[in-house]
Parts: sequence; structure tokens; C-alpha cells
Amino acid sequence: MEFGIILEKISRSIFSPFHFSICPFVFRYLDRSPQKTLQFQPLLFSRSFFFAWIAISRSNIMACDASFRIPLRESSVRFLKGVRLSSFQLAPGPLYPGPRDPYVRRLRRRLFFVVVATLILIVMFVAREQILIAFAESFRVDDPAPSDAIVLLIGGLDHRPQFAVKLYNQKLAPIILMGQTGYNTYLDGTETEITRKFLNQSGVPRDRIVVLEGGQVNSTRDEALRCRDYAVEHDLKTITLVTTAFHTARARWIFQKIFRGTNVEIHTAAVDEPRFNEKNWFRSEEGLIYYFEESIKTIIYHLKY
Repeated sequence: MEFGIILEKISRSIFSPFHFSICPFVFRYLDRSPQKTLQFQPLLFSRSFFFAWIAISRSNIMACDASFRIPLRESSVRFLKGVRLSSFQLAPGPLYPGPRDPYVRRLRRRLFFVVVATLILIVMFVAREQILIAFAESFRVDDPAPSDAIVLLIGGLDHRPQFAVKLYNQKLAPIILMGQTGYNTYLDGTETEITRKFLNQSGVPRDRIVVLEGGQVNSTRDEALRCRDYAVEHDLKTITLVTTAFHTARARWIFQKIFRGTNVEIHTAAVDEPRFNEKNWFRSEEGLIYYFEESIKTIIYHLKY
């Protein structure tokens, strides 16, 4: 049987309608020209040509040679059995590709995640100090600028008022604003009154210290609300917040949110905590507590406000 006729029958049972319309023309041409058939035989039956045409068929039955599995329809399988085309012939064997074991796939996926997690942990352990320092520095915003007022946020009696006095003496702003706090049994008084007394004793005139009206403040947000009312009433354009370094990012965020629409420019002056800083906070109990609390407060502020 001529090779052209054989391949024509294969194409009729395998290929899509598009290839079905082309292949008979090619094969009949070769069949009418024995010399051409012999000339093209190496090409037709080379591995690359044969499987390039066979692979495009849409079949479910598998036929194969010893080293490769190709899809063929059942009718083609019956026709080709026992027929040797060049070096290719049908051979028994399992379907290719064979069904994958789901257990092996799950095992490989889990192994991949374990390897990735292990590498991440190794990197974090080797660079742990740099990571912790970078984490602490993300809380710090320090950009003081000449302002209409210094806003001294409540807290940090052992370092915030001292830094506010320093900025006032540097003529950063003409007045210092602060909120009103409640009575503190530990201090035997209000933190506001104790701070104002310290500022006055440090050289800040009493009339340059303004306690914001509107009631007692219990959070940084309350201080922002009182400060906004004062800024709008007195037409302030720029203010600088004085607070501890790890508190500056959250403080500026909530002040900018509360002051939105007022055209007041917000700056911050970061004051270092005497007991720790960004480079050693993870070595002290106080540092761990303060940064953990600040992380939780930052998340709550972003979710709540």
C-alpha cells in the first residue's frame, strides 16, 4: 500500500476538518508521483513531522511507540495495528500522560511551602536586629518647622515638656498648646497643671501657655479635636506636635484626619524616650511593652477612625 494512501486514511480519522481538507490533496499528489513520494518519504516519516501532525488531533485513545505516546482515535488504532510506518509502530503501554496521584501533588505542595517558610525564618533570624530597628523607625516622624503653635501632647512628663521648652527657646513657635487632663492620684494633681508649672519654671511665660478648652482629653484623638477648634478660631496655619518618637506617626495621622479641610499644616517633633530608642527597644521590657501597645493602638485607630 502506498504511503500516501495510508497517511490519507490516518488524516481522515484523526485530523480536524481543516486538516482533513488539506491532507488528501497533499497525499494524492504524492501518490500520483512515485518519485515525489520517495523523495518526501523521509520527511513524512521523520519523528518531528509525524508527531507534529498527530499531536493536533482531538482524541482520547492512546497509541504509542516504545518511547512516546501519541493520541489517536479508536478507528485509527484498529487501522494502524500491525502496520509499520518507517521506524514507528504501535506498542502496548499505559496512557500518557498517566493520571497523577493526588497524594503526591499535595505532598509536593506542602514541601514547597515548608521550604519557603524555612528560608523566610532563616533570613529573619540572621537579619533580626535590622528588621526590628526598621520596624521601630516606621513609627517615627520627625519634621519640626516654624509654626504658629507648639502642641504638647499629654504624657511623657520626663521628656516631652523639656523638649517643648527647647523648641520654644529656639523660637519655633510663639505659644504652647496642651489639653486638659483629669486628676491623677499618683501625681497628686492633674498632669496639665504639673506640666504648665514646669513650663513656667523653665522660662515660658504663663500667657504663652494655652490650655485648650472643651473638656478633659482621654486620647490623642480628643487632643486633635480640641486643637482643631482652637486653630480654626485663631486662624492658625501651621502647628508642630511634640510627642515621643514611637507616638509621632499615629499622632500625625489622626491630626491630619481631624484637620482635613482646615488647610492647617501638621508637623511633628520626635522626642526620644530616655529608657530606650529605635536601636535597642527590643532589649528592654519597657520597649517591648510600649511598641506592642503602639502597634495595637495604630491598628485600632485605622479601623475605628
